[in-house]
Formats: sequence, C-alpha cells, structure tokens
Amino acid sequence: MTPLATDITNNDNQLEGTLMASDTQADTTPMVKVDDLVKHFKRSDGATVTAVDGVSIEVMPGEFTVLLGPSGCGKTTLLRCVAGLERPIGGRIQIRGRTVFDGDKKVNLAPEHRGLNMIFQSYALWPHMTAAQNVAYPLSAQKVDKKDIPARVARALEMVGIPELGKQYPSQMSGGQQQRVALARALVSNSDLVLFDEPLSNVDAKVREQLRFELLSMQRDLGFAALYVTHDQTEAMELANTIAVLERGKVAQLGTPQEIYREPRSRYVGGFIGTLNEIEGTVQSVDKGGAATVTTAVGTLTAASIAPEVKAGDRVVVVSRPERVELATKEPTLPNRWKVTVETSVFSGSRTEHVTSFDGNPDFRVWRSDMELFHTGTPAWVGLASQDLRVLPFGA
Repeated sequence: MTPLATDITNNDNQLEGTLMASDTQADTTPMVKVDDLVKHFKRSDGATVTAVDGVSIEVMPGEFTVLLGPSGCGKTTLLRCVAGLERPIGGRIQIRGRTVFDGDKKVNLAPEHRGLNMIFQSYALWPHMTAAQNVAYPLSAQKVDKKDIPARVARALEMVGIPELGKQYPSQMSGGQQQRVALARALVSNSDLVLFDEPLSNVDAKVREQLRFELLSMQRDLGFAALYVTHDQTEAMELANTIAVLERGKVAQLGTPQEIYREPRSRYVGGFIGTLNEIEGTVQSVDKGGAATVTTAVGTLTAASIAPEVKAGDRVVVVSRPERVELATKEPTLPNRWKVTVETSVFSGSRTEHVTSFDGNPDFRVWRSDMELFHTGTPAWVGLASQDLRVLPFGA
C-alpha cells in the first residue's frame, strides 16, 4: 500500500533556487486566501452536515496560521479543501493570488496543481525506503533530472538538521526525526507553503513539546508559510502568528494568540483557549472608554474590557484568568474583591493551583507562582484589578 499523498506541488509552478519565499513574491499578496468557503457532507441517515460554513481567512508569506478547535469543528475539512483533497460547494480559494477553487466559476484545480505540500498525522513515510529515498520520491514523481536529485535531497536534509540520517529507515528513527524527514520531503520541491494536519498528535507530551520548538525554529529559518491544524491550545499559542478558533464550521475568532487569550469574544473561545473563571451578572452601565459595571452575586464588579456587542441591561458573564487572581487571608486593596472558602490547594511544580468557592460559584480557580498551600476550609479573599476582568455575552 502507498502512504497518503504528501507532495502536491505543481510541477509547472515550482519556485527555483530557494526553500524560502520568492524575492518577487509581493508581501501584500496572501499565500492562501479563503473567501466565504462552504463544505457540506451527507450523513448515512441522509442528513446534511455543514462542516465549513462561510469561512474566510488569509495566510501571509512566512506566516504561521493555526486552525484550532475540538473534533468536528471543521478545521481538518477546511485544510483539506485548501489542499484540494475535498471539494467545497461554494466560495473561493486563492494560492499566491491564483484562484484554485471558485464555486461560482466552476474552478477546481487538482491537488498537484496547487503549488503546496502537506504533512499528515502519520508523516506518511514509506517504511521500505530510507530517509533520502523518501525525500527524493516527489522529485522522481515530478520527473526531475536524476542527476540533480541527490544534491537537492542532501540540501533538504541539511536544512532540517538531519544530514546524517539519509540512509536510515523510518523504523530506525524517533518520532522527531521522522517529522524532520516528512518536512524535508515537503520542502524538497521548493514549496514556500506547507499544510500540517495535526503532525504532533502521535508523539508523547514531552517529545511534542520539544518538536513544537524545533518546528517553529525551522519555519522561521526557512521562511515558508504554514497552515496548521490542531486541537491543542498550547500548541496553537506557541506556534502561531495567527489563530483561527473554529466552532461548528465557523470562525469564532481570528487574531494573535495574545488577543484571543486576553480578549476572547465569547465563552466558547475563552474556555477553549485556556481556563476561564466565570461570574454571572447584569450590566449596570458601560462608559465611553468601554469599561463596564456589572451587578453580580459578589457585589458590583468593574471590568475594563467588554465584548463589542455588550450593552447596559444585558445578562452577561464576567470572566478572568486564574493566574490574574490574587488570593490572600487579608482583604486586598484591589477594586474587585470578595470573600471565598478554599476548597483545594495543589502544588503542580511551576505553580500552586487553588480551587475556591463562594455563593453561586463552587469552582473559582486561582493560580499562584509561590508554593503556599491552604488548608481545606480556610476563609480567604480573592481580588482582581479591573483590567483583568472581561465581560462577555451570557449565551455566547
């Protein structure tokens, strides 16, 4: 059996002489541009499922864009539509300014004519071929002159840091080394665009952490643009210049990792991208600067940040991140403070995690960098600055 196709580079449109983006490539032209893309599937019971629902995103040259979301949110389907492995029913896809799919104009270029490469979860390496042979395979398929192939393979292996592994078989390599071979094979055709479908999901947590940094370093050094699928929030935040959080086939929020973490637009985004404390309430007022006062079970809270659609009178949730909460046995001076009971304290190495409770909220979390543990049942105070509270719509 053959592995999944990984080289889908257009042989007629290869970039010459470099693994980095072409000097003539305009920085303002997206490597990938997706406009209002729609993809449906038919279930076995005849029902229609909208896997991609009006998605629009861009990936700029040299940018690392991550599609993030839980299973079934449409992220892999979207990636496969860009690659040409799934056919959408509407919208448009452009690669380097060239239309490769247009639902209205009935344009749908085959994968091999889209000028990109893709790395799958399994890496899809031929088990009976050495690393060098695996990397050479797409060049042979493209009928590159045989005398030129060894030099290009050696260069690709050198670029990803494994020149000594050319004669090794996949079974003789670690997961990290196999990933490098897969990346070398993707880049040997001189592609400046690589798609990744959860390539680190098959390795353990420690190796995955190491590979994330190695992959990011290689991407920055080589300069290729990346469109990367994952359900791992840590992976997304460490790798991405831009994150698209997907929910039921739609982009729930698009932004930098910092923007999405600090200013989520919904409870879904805030909860998926990290741990979120929530307190329900009703907005009393919103000032011209965008700060809000909210009536809650712990009193009136002041929040410096609100979602754009929030207005006075709305039912809302006031949210915070555990690492921004102060926990003390004495009343703090912060503007937002209330009494709690410590239910659990756990030392987790880099921080101490505390679970506190108060009326209406049995699970309000506090993370502190010190090692102090509190006994169960200890009365305490929590406090938050206004800039560490954000107000989100209740139903989002």
